[in-house]
Amino acid sequence: MSVPSSAQATPGERDPKRPGAFSLRRVVIGIGILLLVAESVALILGVNQLGAFGGDQLDVVKVQAGVQRILSDPVYGYGGHAVTSVSCNHGRNPSGNKGNSFTCAVTVDGTAQQVRVVVEDDTGTYAVDRPQ
Repeated sequence: MSVPSSAQATPGERDPKRPGAFSLRRVVIGIGILLLVAESVALILGVNQLGAFGGDQLDVVKVQAGVQRILSDPVYGYGGHAVTSVSCNHGRNPSGNKGNSFTCAVTVDGTAQQVRVVVEDDTGTYAVDRPQ
């Protein structure tokens, strides 16, 4: 007894008479899902390395550079001051949680001053007060 040609499985299709038979479609979907998961993990790790996620800690070196930029920038900051040193949170990474605040010791135009920094949201955005 022969099987009619219309009932035979073509390559890459599942044969209903053979459970667990090779399925090219399943393999392609599985590879696609694995690639999507790998890309998602890589994206999250990359963004985290850039310091975009708050919550845990802010990178004190990046915060110090940001404070100096804000105090010095004549267009987007407090403008035109010679900021020669910035040391925030005693050199320790501050918490990146919303509402956290810390101080930075700064030297502006040759005068030692303090600025207060407040974390605005859980993504690590912070605001810098004027030097006092």
